[in-house]
Amino acid sequence: MKTVSLLLVGLLMPLICSSRVQAGTWGEDSVNYKADVPRGTELRIDVRTTAGKGQLNQAEWQHLEANAFSLHATDRCLQYRATFKSDDGDRFPVLDRVTVDLSTGQ
Repeated sequence: MKTVSLLLVGLLMPLICSSRVQAGTWGEDSVNYKADVPRGTELRIDVRTTAGKGQLNQAEWQHLEANAFSLHATDRCLQYRATFKSDDGDRFPVLDRVTVDLSTGQ
């Protein structure tokens, strides 16, 4: 099994477009993150994928369930977003790093 790991630091909606982002025989794809999420706050990570950069604005966001997401056979671009929520405005989650792991069956 081949794994491609991409570490993205300090960006809230980074975009990855590459011929290395491919589906077909892909296995478990995931977005993992390191964050401090205090009580009363929430950090939500969503992803969207498309065949090309120009199609991203029309793509629907997928909420991560157990950090996993699906790629389609034609996908070449991936974008994630982080949404920070607080119940009182005095404390918020702190996102330290995000890693996108793409696994192939090769």
